[in-house]
Amino acid sequence: MTDTIMDPATDAAIHAEHSLIAALVVDRDAIASVADRLRPAAFGHPQCRAIYEAALSLWDRRVPGDAQTLGYELVRLGKVREGQIPPWSTITGIAVDYSGFACHAPHYADAVIGFAKQRALAAAGSDVIMRANAGDVSAERAMTALRDHMAAFGDVVDSTPPTYADLMPEVRGDALARWDGSLVERVTPTGFASLDQTLRGGFRPGDVTMLGGRPGMGKTSFMLSLAHVAALRQPDETALIFSLEMSRRSLLERAITGDADVPYGVGYDRSHDVTKQEAWLSASGRLEDLPVAIDDTSRLTTGSMHLRIDRIQHERPVSLVVIDHLDHIGDDIKTTNQAHKISEIMKRIRHLAKACNVPIVLIAQLNRAVEQRGHSFMPHLSDFRDSGAIEQDADVAMLLFRRRYYSERGMLDPDPDQDYFTASPLQKVSLIVAKNRNGEPRTCLLGWDARTMRFQDADGKRMGVAS
Repeated sequence: MTDTIMDPATDAAIHAEHSLIAALVVDRDAIASVADRLRPAAFGHPQCRAIYEAALSLWDRRVPGDAQTLGYELVRLGKVREGQIPPWSTITGIAVDYSGFACHAPHYADAVIGFAKQRALAAAGSDVIMRANAGDVSAERAMTALRDHMAAFGDVVDSTPPTYADLMPEVRGDALARWDGSLVERVTPTGFASLDQTLRGGFRPGDVTMLGGRPGMGKTSFMLSLAHVAALRQPDETALIFSLEMSRRSLLERAITGDADVPYGVGYDRSHDVTKQEAWLSASGRLEDLPVAIDDTSRLTTGSMHLRIDRIQHERPVSLVVIDHLDHIGDDIKTTNQAHKISEIMKRIRHLAKACNVPIVLIAQLNRAVEQRGHSFMPHLSDFRDSGAIEQDADVAMLLFRRRYYSERGMLDPDPDQDYFTASPLQKVSLIVAKNRNGEPRTCLLGWDARTMRFQDADGKRMGVAS
């Protein structure tokens, strides 16, 4: 590699390019936020261009990028002359000398693109002037020269947005195909009738659904129910759970007792209730056949999740991805502003859903303000921690509210009509769909069996393998 600057890049442009490279080295997941729109040709500095090409190559193969792996990749791509030592110290030096906030990578990328466009305009102008002096220029040739120079950055200068006439035949054709049954949308059902109706069938690939609730509302149990239904309805696909807080053993214990319809903890109980033990063993056998995968690696990053989803998709499709939960995602975002951090993670989760074409359900905690509201405790969309990013980037936002949780703790007066279904031990749970890009917001009524820690539909239908 050489430090020669091939293009007339300014000091500011070089600084922007080095800052971006530093961000990519410091945060190996930052490449996800720029890879789709920043092309290597935008770099004026050959060294930065080569390192960025190596970073893209690693990203395509889902290999984490750092000074070591980037150095080896430069060798593999032939960017380092034979016999030369991979430039680890150079890459590390850039990361140290131009260290900033890795979360600013998209802004550095914007600057790199902006300076590249300036160089392209200058080059195009020089070309037009040269042709004009030679008497060989026209408006059409000038526009062609400009377009050719800008094409390297993915911009189409004279593109015309499609009109209704361009778009309507495809939209109309899809509607007709849905009506006659020849087009079936890929939707992952939730298993709860009222929720599936609200979401027009269930979760769609590329969508991000937020599930929020205060501790004790049943978020983990609801998550398991969604994964089980996805696996049952789409048995040729895998439902993937990223459990960043709870161990896989704890999740399995909860899953088994719920499906067995026995009290939680039977698997650890040494009492000799053979009936419950046999039910527990039978449930474990049923669940064993479900295509559900659990990754309980702590502090997993969005980039690592992308890698794991890709590996599964090489073998079979993924029906649903559940992440438990937002606060335990391990992306290293250099900022002291929590709202900024959540905003960046939400953008990466959205990119993950789109890039892998899978529906993602992301669990999040709600603010304590819910329990300081007086005598309601009913959660709102604004109760998500740093809710601005969630309101903006989530396609669906759902909130769990179980009134009995508060009445049994003396925080609300007991009311059997509000706490329970009539003549039933099932507790009433409100699933508030506060945001819904696929339809109208509404509240769905569910049942909660506290003994087995399991959700049921309002009509008492059990969700699970044994249903």
